[in-house]
Amino acid sequence: MITITQQRIRGDEPPFPPDTYDTTISDALERFLLFEIGYGGRITGLSNTSVTVTTFVMSCKDTMILRGTADEMQLLVEAACHSMMVDPLGDETPEEYVDKVMSLAVRVTNGNPLMLKLGGGLILGGCSLKAILISMIGVDSREYVQELMKYQNKDLFVCMELVRIDRVPLEEALDLLKPVPAKTIFS
Repeated sequence: MITITQQRIRGDEPPFPPDTYDTTISDALERFLLFEIGYGGRITGLSNTSVTVTTFVMSCKDTMILRGTADEMQLLVEAACHSMMVDPLGDETPEEYVDKVMSLAVRVTNGNPLMLKLGGGLILGGCSLKAILISMIGVDSREYVQELMKYQNKDLFVCMELVRIDRVPLEEALDLLKPVPAKTIFS
């Protein structure tokens, strides 16, 4: 089991009380990759038994701390290391990066709050998350990489989960990603 502690700070308001809960490795990995790294989160602490990620979204600063034994944390630590290698922020601070991306998002969506909320995950961390997931799947062929770039992050996460946690052979997992032809009343 992985213990997750999350805290949110919104603007100048007092911090929300931390929320702590236990969850499975698979669930922790999904929350960490899709909802933290996928929204531009940065690793701010790392050891073989703990990963801390800080995510700035809109006016909120979210901090997630994942803890477990070294064996339980192996995939989470690996994912954190991958995310540090494909860090989209470069030399900018998280705040500068978010300001730049959000100003672009406001221009693209004409400031529509619903569009900003729905599109935030597409803007922040999207390509980085794809690179992390493909690296963790263990693909070593340019053709496979090009093929996998066509899939959504949630599908790549499932493929990575099948290969790394369930030990499904890579070829089989990749076959499961392929769309099934839709049946119609005429077929």
